Amino acid sequence: MAQALRYAQLQVAVADLDVAVEAYRRVFRLEVEASGVDPEEGARWLDLGAAGEGSVRLLEPTARGPLADVMERRSDERNPGGEGYYLSVWRTTELPEVAAVLDASGGSVEQRSGGRLRPDLRAAHGVRFEIAPEVDDPRFPPADAPYALSHIGLAVRDRDRAIATFHRLLGTETVSELHRQPFGDLEWQRVGRGGRRMFTLLTPAGPASALVPRMDRRAGREHPEGEGVHVVVFGVPDLAAGAEAAAEAGADIAGGGGGTYWIHPRALHGLYVEVIARGS
Repeated sequence: MAQALRYAQLQVAVADLDVAVEAYRRVFRLEVEASGVDPEEGARWLDLGAAGEGSVRLLEPTARGPLADVMERRSDERNPGGEGYYLSVWRTTELPEVAAVLDASGGSVEQRSGGRLRPDLRAAHGVRFEIAPEVDDPRFPPADAPYALSHIGLAVRDRDRAIATFHRLLGTETVSELHRQPFGDLEWQRVGRGGRRMFTLLTPAGPASALVPRMDRRAGREHPEGEGVHVVVFGVPDLAAGAEAAAEAGADIAGGGGGTYWIHPRALHGLYVEVIARGS
């Protein structure tokens, strides 16, 4: 695959679309651009932000289907509705080449309408994602857009094994050095294509790491080892202004130093968000 995959859309599962959209409007300052129904997922949806790179799709189950099944499996006392991250979408102009790589990886790949490809999350360390053909006229968020998608942080047990998995599935390579992060007591390293990050692989740096209880809680429900999406990373043009606006919207903010802050999942219906300065 010569081309870097383009991170086009984040999809979030919510129990009540009308309630959730108001929360996302307040915190992200994005407006609804489109709406519809998805019979394959058994859901109705709203898109916030431009339909090109950087949109957020909120989905509410309306019938029995893949979305309802995922939400039911991960519901617990902390998150009775099973809300939160559902799917990330990458686009490419070379879908046949991507399909050949996925097929050669030996994992199960679901064929979706419109030529979309969805690898089995159990073969991808618990992350649900989809590869779709590029649209004719991709749009990108303007430089002053309040928030723009950056990449996804994955909690994994074995970083080297995860690096090998995504190299096999998507032809990625490491695009950063290994770092130790005191907040959460974890280590991280980024993988991507063409120098562009796609995933930050997060591993516990010790038994007291914040990753450990979360992975243990979800082990056996979405992925046998409790691996999967831990945080979704957005970029903002002005970090201080973004943190102030999110706090004014009622979100609980953590961090604020070292060029990043975090938004508690309570504010965004189960989605844990890290925010960095655009371009960092």
